[in-house]
Amino acid sequence: MFVENLKQLKKYNQVYIIDCLNKNSKKFISEKNLENKLVIFRQLSLNDVDINYLKEKNINYKIFTWQSFNKNIYLMWLSHKMSFKESNNLYNFFFKKNSIHINFLVKLYNDQKIKDAFKKYLIDISQDYYDLKILLKILLRFNKNVKCFIFKDTNKSIFNYDRSINETKDIVPITSKNFSIKKIFTLIFYPIFLSLFNKKYKFKIKKKDFNIGFRIYSNGFAFQDYGNLDWLIEGDKKLTEQSLFILEDNLKERKLDKFKSLVEKKYNYCSANYWLQSDIEIKSILKNFLSFLKSIFINLKLLSNNNELILNFYFEGYINYFIWNNFCENYNIQNYICYHNYQFQHYFRNSILNKNNCKTIHYKATNSENIFNFKISKKYNNSRMALFNYDIEFHQTVQSIEMSKQNISNSKKFVISGPTFISKSIENKNILNEKKFKILMFNSSYNSYTAVNGIEGHYKFLTLVEKILENKNNVVYFKSKKNYQVYYSIENKVKILAKKLFEKENFKVLDGFYPNNLIIEKSDLAISMAFASPLIYSIYKKKYFIYCDLLNQYPNSYFKNYENICINNIDKVIQLINLYSLNKIDKNKYNQLYLDCFGNDNLKNSKKLIELELNKKIL
Repeated sequence: MFVENLKQLKKYNQVYIIDCLNKNSKKFISEKNLENKLVIFRQLSLNDVDINYLKEKNINYKIFTWQSFNKNIYLMWLSHKMSFKESNNLYNFFFKKNSIHINFLVKLYNDQKIKDAFKKYLIDISQDYYDLKILLKILLRFNKNVKCFIFKDTNKSIFNYDRSINETKDIVPITSKNFSIKKIFTLIFYPIFLSLFNKKYKFKIKKKDFNIGFRIYSNGFAFQDYGNLDWLIEGDKKLTEQSLFILEDNLKERKLDKFKSLVEKKYNYCSANYWLQSDIEIKSILKNFLSFLKSIFINLKLLSNNNELILNFYFEGYINYFIWNNFCENYNIQNYICYHNYQFQHYFRNSILNKNNCKTIHYKATNSENIFNFKISKKYNNSRMALFNYDIEFHQTVQSIEMSKQNISNSKKFVISGPTFISKSIENKNILNEKKFKILMFNSSYNSYTAVNGIEGHYKFLTLVEKILENKNNVVYFKSKKNYQVYYSIENKVKILAKKLFEKENFKVLDGFYPNNLIIEKSDLAISMAFASPLIYSIYKKKYFIYCDLLNQYPNSYFKNYENICINNIDKVIQLINLYSLNKIDKNKYNQLYLDCFGNDNLKNSKKLIELELNKKIL
């Protein structure tokens, strides 16, 4: 199913790269004679339904994933660098075409930073196009009859920009009419809808006061068995009472279990999304009606543009204006806290919150990519993290802050927090209580388009686990980034070995809800693939740990500067385990690493640091 050997492409008369599977691309493929021809999709463009469709139709296809080519893993980040490099030109090109809509949003919010939101949006969507372009260039080396066909409207828009400055003969946009009349209808009448379908009409709303608002969304962390989003207020009754969890999508319908746990904990919560609103004041209904009249021409003009690129951006900007003004009409919060909220929409929310005297705070739950290759850190970019815009960014390490600034953050303040998601509770108090030498092992993403350790890397890591288990005095606790069953998703040697390990008596799989800090505390040694974030806690607590780069994919890693930290050889890992078990490794060697990561020899824990930065007018 996966493209694992590019040389095999030579046997096909024609290779088609397709950017997505939708109604139009399905029609395109069905009309092609695919005898001795191959269709290639990128892994991130397909879901399970898409794969089932391809199988049912007997389409000759393969899936491209960067994880199959980890020796050249930096290739997957080239598209990000390209989108950054072109960001100013992209902005000028599309702003000129859509200035009336961008300027309308700037005036609506009374905030020039909305222009930065548009630039961030362009950086993000152009990365997808440049990723296709890089893939095309690679495949053409192995088969001269490769063409890329693009069906996504945003990719077609970026193609038009690219065509204005470059020859693009091997990329073919397929014309189609995908413009969303439904979205335009929603856009035009949203102020009216909002006014008619709120809970209650009031002349004056008495705002509910909260110190902290926490962003919660369907695909993120939650509570109890589903995560620990509440780690910042855990065990603090007073702070819990002054906290509000804010649903930025329709969590009730999409994630019932997660919503149930929110209710069971008796947390304060509300909705801030398209359809679930709060009370509304009579004067706001009048304002919404005036906004409807003022914007109707601008909104209708999108119909004549027939441009999905500007529609997507403008839709989010316009709708979020009403959502967050309505929210601030009902709630007075001093601080808004979120994690990994990289999407361009955060500009719209933060603009309104700031105008209502609310401080916006972002923290990262992971470390930064520049630790993989310190030599090229100045050349690296991540389009998802471009142009952050918060009052405060909390980062786990010095390196993470450097990376944020490299991605041109607009945030006002940067603080090193050390590891986040530090929890005090654990479901099973007896976990990791065996008398054997307790080794905690973390993998990285598997079966993922942008996995930094490929299939062979995971096989090597599981081979190490098997070797460790030969010593019956060792017990391995394995905590997978997603779940352990992800190893069963592809029929290969990884699946066979993963199932074999699962049957071992001294091999234990830990569920995802066990807090990393507590299980690291209880372990004798923590080992991870390169370079999983949980081990930042090991550095923080100066606990024994090893990073395994068993294929030596990252010879210029930041951690290579420290003895016995980053290991490329299984036998060397086994040797170190024996030394650690005998307590023959000096912990003092961690002192310099601690300073280099955190910049402070006496760093307060992340809870205390974030708490110090909170507005506390209410409390």
